[in-house]
Amino acid sequence: MKNIKILSLILLVIFITTSCATNSWNKRASCAAAGAAVGAGMGALVDGGEGALAGAAIGGLWGFIMCESYAAKAPDPAPAPAPEPPGDADGDGVTDDKDRCPGTPAGVKVDADGCEIKAKAISLTGILFHTDSAELKSESVAVLNATAETLKANPGVAVEIAGHTDSTGEASYNQGLSERRAKSVRDYLISKGVSGSRLSSAGYGESQPVATNSTSEGRQQNRRVELRVTQ
Repeated sequence: MKNIKILSLILLVIFITTSCATNSWNKRASCAAAGAAVGAGMGALVDGGEGALAGAAIGGLWGFIMCESYAAKAPDPAPAPAPEPPGDADGDGVTDDKDRCPGTPAGVKVDADGCEIKAKAISLTGILFHTDSAELKSESVAVLNATAETLKANPGVAVEIAGHTDSTGEASYNQGLSERRAKSVRDYLISKGVSGSRLSSAGYGESQPVATNSTSEGRQQNRRVELRVTQ
């Protein structure tokens, strides 16, 4: 009979401490203390002082074991969500955290900082026109022939032919004159065997001076034709 009581006590302690460990307690020391207290109380009811000691030992040990088991089975905390990647508000391929030129227009080629890549202009020194005309002077032939040969030797290069004027006269007239002069150079290069698909022309009038328009030397520098590599 005594053995049955002790076995019942053990089962009761296991039930109570298991419930403690899995539902209410999450520290091993607390579970062990709770198990010992419950075991001691139940042991005293069954077998007096000796039962209290046995129950405390059994309950404490079982509470510790169950806490350890619960801790080992507890799921790992969910990982923190990954931070949102930086955006690209202007859609130029450079993220906003690195973009030093936000708001770049769509389709514009940009560098690693998100700033527009501007074509390098090569001034065709020696290209001369008759006054207020798009007709090339004979002195221009040598420079244009050399330019044509260079372009034919580099078939993968495409260029824009840019015409410029000084600020003498009306701006609207200068704009048209620069366009006609750029087209005249393009036509000459095509006549020398350069594919027209590689050549575009544009006039910028007096809007992009490289020198002062207050002196004859400055105005002469501003009346120019440039090549701008576009590909």
